Parts: sequence; C-alpha cells; structure tokens
Amino acid sequence: MRGIDILKQNRNYMSVLVSGLDEKSLLFIPKGFKTNILWNLGHILVTQQMLHYSLAGKRINMPPPLRKLFQKESSPARWVKTPDVEQVKSLFLELPGKLQEDYEAGIFTEYQEFITMTGYRLSCIEDAIEFNNFHEGYHAGIIHSFTKIQ
Repeated sequence: MRGIDILKQNRNYMSVLVSGLDEKSLLFIPKGFKTNILWNLGHILVTQQMLHYSLAGKRINMPPPLRKLFQKESSPARWVKTPDVEQVKSLFLELPGKLQEDYEAGIFTEYQEFITMTGYRLSCIEDAIEFNNFHEGYHAGIIHSFTKIQ
C-alpha cells in the first residue's frame, strides 16, 4: 500500500535527520517549547500505534510504559527517568514494517470510527494510514526545526 510506503520513507528521513545527534541534543527542550526531539519521535510511535492498532481493536506493538511517556498531553518535563533512546529509535524504524505485514495479512477487519483534532473522520485503516502520514509530517517539521535551534 502506497500510504505505508510513504510512512516508511518518512521514518527513514527522520531517522537520518536525528542519527548524528547525541542524547543531550535529543533531550534539549528549546526555549518556549514543552517537548524535545525524543518526545516527538516517541509521540509519533504512540500515535501511529493508537490510530492503526487500538482503533482497530488490536494490541499495540510497544511497551505500555512508553505509551504513557509519549501520549498526547504528556511532557518530557514530567519524566522521572529518561526513556531508552535506542529502544525508541529501534521501534521507530521497525513498526512500519510490522504495520505492512499486518495490513497484508488482513488483520484490520474492524475499525472504531474516530474524529481527529483537525476534524478528519477516520472510518477504516486506510483513512488512519493517510491521516497518520499527515501527523508524522507535522512532527517531522518540528523535529527538523529543533535540529536547527540547538
């Protein structure tokens, strides 16, 4: 599916974008912002899993503690312990392949309709894949900007 190909390409782009950054850079919160690069990467993971798996009645493919650290309305300022950077990076690149496998296996037979904050109605997995690419593009822009302010 083309939407999953776009997802994979975007993830590769973002991975390359942050590949040379050390942990200090990934955790830096620019003045006037509430998040950092690592949070944006993790938030992308959680949102993709929620849109594609949770709304389809499936179990998400990441440890529950990561979900809490990166879900909507969370903040790295409230982290008691820094998430495992390598685990986040690894999941970031692996999960689009898992989505493709599951999509091709036809596991997304049901989908709970959901209306996004932008008013876009998701009625099926294909809608969710398209919308997720928009969401990830938004956060890719934030990540790109954050790499320039350091």
